Order: sequence, then structure tokens, then C-alpha cells
Amino acid sequence: MLHKLLRNSYFYILIIVILFSMIPSQVWAQGGSFVVSPGISYNRIETTYQDMKEQINMLSIDLNNQYAGIEIGVPDPLNSLVRPTQLAKEKTNPGHRVVGAINASFFTYNRKLPMYLLMRNDSIVNTGILGKGKDSYASEPIAFGIDAQGKAKIDRFNLDISFTHETNTYDIYSIDYPRFEQKIYLYTPNYYEQKLDTNQYGVELLIQNTSDTPFESINIGQSIQGKVLDIRKYGETRQFEIPDDGFVISAAGGTYATEFAGISVGDPISIQTSIDDTWKDGKFMLGSGPMLVNNGQVDLSMDPNSSRALEVAPRTAVAIDQDNNKVFFITVDGRSTTSKGMNLIQFANYLKSLGVDQALNLDGGGSTTMAVRTYGDENVRLINRPSDGWERAVSASLQAISYAPTGQAETMLMKPLVTGSVLKGATIALQPDTTYILDKYFNKLPVEESKFQIQLKNGVGQVVGDTYNATSTGAAAISVNYENATSLHSFQVVAQPTKLSLTSANTVYDQGEVASLSVKAIDDNGKVIRYSGDQIDWIIPDGLEMVSNGRFRVTTLEKKQVQVTAKLAGKIAALTLYLNPTNLLLEDFETTDGWETTATQSVSTISQSIGFEPIAVGDHSLKLTYDSNATSGTSVNYVNPTKPITINGNPNDIGMWVYGDGQSGWLRGKIQDANGDEYYLGFTEYNGLTWKGWKYVKAEVPTGAVSPLKLTTIYLAQSNGLLKSDGSIYLDQLEAIYTEDYQPTINTPKVYQSGPVGKTWTVEFNTRIDERTVSNQTVYVLDENGQRVKVDVSLDTTRKKILVKPTTNYVKHDFYKLVITKNISSLYGVPAKVGKEMIFQVN
Repeated sequence: MLHKLLRNSYFYILIIVILFSMIPSQVWAQGGSFVVSPGISYNRIETTYQDMKEQINMLSIDLNNQYAGIEIGVPDPLNSLVRPTQLAKEKTNPGHRVVGAINASFFTYNRKLPMYLLMRNDSIVNTGILGKGKDSYASEPIAFGIDAQGKAKIDRFNLDISFTHETNTYDIYSIDYPRFEQKIYLYTPNYYEQKLDTNQYGVELLIQNTSDTPFESINIGQSIQGKVLDIRKYGETRQFEIPDDGFVISAAGGTYATEFAGISVGDPISIQTSIDDTWKDGKFMLGSGPMLVNNGQVDLSMDPNSSRALEVAPRTAVAIDQDNNKVFFITVDGRSTTSKGMNLIQFANYLKSLGVDQALNLDGGGSTTMAVRTYGDENVRLINRPSDGWERAVSASLQAISYAPTGQAETMLMKPLVTGSVLKGATIALQPDTTYILDKYFNKLPVEESKFQIQLKNGVGQVVGDTYNATSTGAAAISVNYENATSLHSFQVVAQPTKLSLTSANTVYDQGEVASLSVKAIDDNGKVIRYSGDQIDWIIPDGLEMVSNGRFRVTTLEKKQVQVTAKLAGKIAALTLYLNPTNLLLEDFETTDGWETTATQSVSTISQSIGFEPIAVGDHSLKLTYDSNATSGTSVNYVNPTKPITINGNPNDIGMWVYGDGQSGWLRGKIQDANGDEYYLGFTEYNGLTWKGWKYVKAEVPTGAVSPLKLTTIYLAQSNGLLKSDGSIYLDQLEAIYTEDYQPTINTPKVYQSGPVGKTWTVEFNTRIDERTVSNQTVYVLDENGQRVKVDVSLDTTRKKILVKPTTNYVKHDFYKLVITKNISSLYGVPAKVGKEMIFQVN
């Protein structure tokens, strides 16, 4: 399956290269395969494995390729943690480019040291320690490495380190690793601390290097000679400093006090190291565990029933094929909805299904990391999704190296040379804009503008240098060449736009300001048409002068509305500009279309004013009815335009007429500026809507807001539970105000009375009234819809007063009209000269 998978990957890459490598760099994020560099390829697999969604990343390295190799990346100093991407960047140079990396060694968080063996060119970088039981990841010495023949290798190993005094030889447990076992440790000048921090429960020998060459590292097969300079006996608290050209042998536990009793100051000792012949002279070794696949079969070298083996988690592994020539870096993301992860048995079985011969587990969980150099990048980038949400710093990594030199350009990905269409007669500058240019080794090359060569491939138009002249209509074809790389571009040359529009970011200008207008031409396919500025004919009204093409200065102080017109190839577009305005209407509220209401801790509705409800300007206003009773927290009633209202220019204020209900609400609004930032508008102070009737309110526009602005909401808030109520307010004539001297206008305001829901109105006359003319026909009450309301009408004992009382209570907050017709007569039969009307609102 692995061979089939790789074969398909190379097939797709071949097709891509033929198509000038037009691979978007985002391919890695969308799933797919691509060649990273000669001999190194990447494959992303999204699959369901054992009923779990999995996202798997695999990097394949062919060691037969002269330009492909693998190295270990180790931080400096050793007791530090570095992100694999950062370490890869530090190790990248021409001819030695890190093009892929995965996390490798397990490590200790407190000491920040690799837990297992690291060896480079027979030099021991880190010995680490092995786990004690089969529930440990690495209880057996197993490593991945590159041997002396340049072959990949996953196998067990036997590393022997010892020192000899006279006829006695002692096994050394670990080198330059913190002492915590009752064993013998060797500390060299490479240890990350100059002075040891061991306790008194051990014996230590301070050794001077007496070999012919100064100490640099512990190398396999090398015998190092030394002389005992000092001995710290068991129980002593003094601590040795490691000599610049020497060692400290530290033995934990009291038994060594007896075993070392025969060693004296001045005695010679020797240190020896050896390893299996198959590992000698290798390029590097990296210890880890457990073994997952051995000889093509699942072969877990730890207890499969242990909690560590059964945990479903992100995983990292290195695997090799049967010929030991191909190496595979493999990661499985986990702990997310898109990728569950695997336990070690599942991971081993999955790797076996890929056809690998051997596989070794590496550190997983939040450390699981894969980084790959994608097209157009000089360095690797994170390509998997770590479970922590970010890339973790680790103690070591495996790096895929490209040793390829820098060559000439072979492929390039360019942005379209010409976007959209071109209008016949236009002259267009051709400016190649590349996403990347790669050599044949997939290295990113710097762009040298002088190397671009632009050629017309057919007879539609003319190319002169880096300019295209649209002399005829049709499909133009242009090639852009850069060394051995070619990119083809085509576009349509049209005779006339299908649609023409004239726009500006602002339509409000004062004297001396310059208006910038843009002409947008669209073809039959909805594409933007490019044209030359001199192809536009402008019709410029009085009050404007042209500064340059599409830019006009206001030359008048007069407040006026003008229209600018543009003509292009037989099409016309116009735009209205407002010069020196005092105010501009944003919304007249003649209808509620385009408005909606929402509420928090309240109930609200909006409606158009009807009948004799209050109107400030025009024929209608917007009515907001709310009920915030029996709610906790802050109650907010929003009046929202379904589409934000554009506010042109830089107004001083936003104003409107508000018919208040005296319920002490807080009337505010919100605007959004050109940067997407939101600002609040204050139409009243906190709890400042205390008036009844019409009042013009203004909210200052914050000075930091960048035009053009958009009004997104108007709202009435109440956070004081004692002031919560129900009621209604009316909004009318929302406008932007540009000058300080603006005076708003209002219809002749009607006089409104008010009263409670059961109000009895008294109508007084200057003479006694004939009770026969007093009835529901001559005296009545109308609601907002013009319907008569049931009322009791009576004459008092003086016969000079008519009492009007509702049969049932009026509706709270609604408006009514009391009508007295002229059919009322005096006791002497004299009719009233005129009828009377009174509008009232119920409190």
C-alpha cells in the first residue's frame, strides 16, 4: 500500500510540474501530496481508521537520492528546549536546507534533557536512561539511525561504558545525566553545570585527563586515560567542579564506599566505550521506544495493556522500508474532533498496513510535530495540528535535509498578469507578481525583475516592453518567462462595458476638499474591465474643478447638491455629491421597512405611527413599544436597521426627534467606522430620557472614528431595577449634522393631554346644556385606528359640564381623540358654533 501511495503521489507531482507547478502554497492545509525536494515528498492522509477520524502526515525520504538525507537536531546547550521549526531554521543554509522535521526524543520537563541515547558520528551526545518496567516506553535499548553505509536502521543496541582501575572494571550507567539511581555516573566538561549538585550519599572521583589529546567528547572505541586528583568520600558535603580537561566519576549509594576503597589519589584509571559492530561508525543514533513494527509485523516492545500503550493520543514515529533506503516520518494528530489519535497498538497496526518493515515510536501527545517546507517558503512551517494548539519546544528532532545546490528557475507561480478584462484602446502596464519562483530542486529563488521577459503569443493587441496596448478585441495570450520557467496568461479585450458605475468613499465635501471618484466597468461575464484614465469623458458641474483624472476640488461655499457624470465607451454613470451641507437625512421613518427590533431582558416591538400618534416631520414616525417589567439585569431595547446606514463625510453629530415617555431610559446608539471599530453614541445622559413630548436630541460623533461611518443600532437601556417600566417612544427624522448652527425643523406640534387608564374627562361650557343633545353620537372617543371607544357620556347637576368616562379602561400608553361635535345645544336651543377635539395619551 505504501508503494502504491507513493507511486500515486509522484504521478500527481509529475502532472503538476508539467503545468508549471501551479500548486497553491495552501495545498498542505487542504490535503494532498507534493515533492518537497529531490528524494523527499510529503503526503497528507485524512481517513477513518477503526471508526475514528484521523489526520495523518507522512514525509518520505529516499536515501538513494544524492540530495536527500537525515540528521538529528539537538539544541545548544543540550539542557534546553527548542521548537522543531526554529531549530530547522537555525540549521538551514545553502546546500544544507532543512526541508522537513518531526519531534523525536522524549525529554524531562524539569531538566529539559533527552531521556534516551543521542549519538552523532560515534560521539555520545546524551546517554539518557532506560525505563525500569515494561510499562515504560523504552525499557529496551532500541534506536533509529543512519549506519556507516548510509543505510537507515532501527534495531536494538548494546552500549557499554566503563572505567578500569588496576584489574577492576566498573560499569558506567550514564554520562552527563542527573544522578538519581544507585549507580555510577560520568560527568564531563560537556555537562550543563560546572559544579555538580549531587548529595553526600555517594563517592566521587575527580579525574584529570592524561590522554595525548584534550577532551572534546566521549567517542565509541576511544580509551581515555586519567589520574585521580581528589576523592570525595561518602558523607562529605563538598561538591566538585568539573575540570576543563577532566571528569568526575560519581557513584550513588554506600556500597561504592567499599568498592572504591582501593582507589587512591594519584592512581591511573581509564574510560572505555563500545557498541555493536553494526552501529559503529554510523552517522547518528537516536534512542526511543517502544518498537512498533519489526520485520513487517507488529512487535510492541512494551506491555500492550499498560495505560501508556492504551492511551488514545497524538503519535509520532519513524519507519523504514525493507531495503533500508527509505525513511518515513509519520505523525497522527489527536485530541480533537477532526483527529482522534491512536493508541500504540492501533498505531503499530496502521504503520504495518502502510507496508513499512520497521517502525519506532517517538515522543507523542502535545509534542507531536511535523514541519515541512512548502512551495515558496525558505524554511519549514508547521503542517500538523498540535493538540495544545501551538508548537511545543522539544529536546531533539529528526530533520530531513536537502543537500541540493541552488539552480536556475524551473517553475513559478504568478498572480494573474491582467485581472479581469481590458477595454479596447487602453494601455496597461504589465507587472509580473510572483507567489514564488523555484529552481529544479524546489528551492525558492529571489526575484530579479530584470530577468522577466514578456511576449505576446497571438495577434490580439501589442506588447511593447512591459506595456500592453489593446488595439483590437478578442482573447489576448501573453507568456512571462523567467530563465527556464514560463507562465501563460490570457484575458479578453472588449469593445464596451456592460455596466458602468461611479463611486466614492465619501459623498460629502466642503470648500477646498478634493473628491476622489472611481469608475468601475464590468463586462458580460461580471469581470472588472481595465481601462486607461484618458478614455473617460467627465461632465463636471459648477462648484467643482478637476485636479486630476477622477479627482475634483470643491470651489464654492454654497450649500448645494451636484452630479458628476463619467462616460466610457458609450456607457454613462453619475454620482451625486453634497457640497458644504449643514445636514443630511439618514432615515425619515416614513415606513418601518428595513428596520427590526430585538431586546435583552425586555420585550419590544416597533410599528409605524398611525392616526393621530405623534409625528415630527412628514407623515409618519417610528414607534418603539417596550416592557421591561419583571426582568433582572440590564434591559435593552434595540432598533436596528437590517442593513447598516452609511453616514458620509465627517459629521459633528447624529441627531433625531424623539417623543419621550418620561420613563428615565438611556437612549444610545452605535456606529462602526471604516476600520471596523465600534463607537457608542449618547443621545441622552444616563437615565436622561425624562421628558414627555417631542425633543431634538444629538449625539456627538467620536473624533477617532474614521469615515465612512455606518449606523448599526439605536437602543433604549435601563439598568436600574427601580426605574424599569413599560412604555413607548417615537423616533423621527434621523440625520447627520455637519455644522454647529444647524436648526432642526418640526411640523406644527399638536398639543397632547395625558391621563390615567380610567380618566374621566370634563368638558365645561359657559351656559347650561340641553341634556337631550348629549349622547354618544354628539360626544365620543376615537382610538388610534379611528374606531370609536365605548364611553359613558353624562351631564352634571349644573348642566354646564359634560363628563366622559371609559366603559372599560383605556390601553396604557395609547393615544385617543376626544370629539365634541357642534350638535350640542344650550338649554335655550342655541347650537354650538364649532366642534372641538382633544388628543390625549394614557399614562
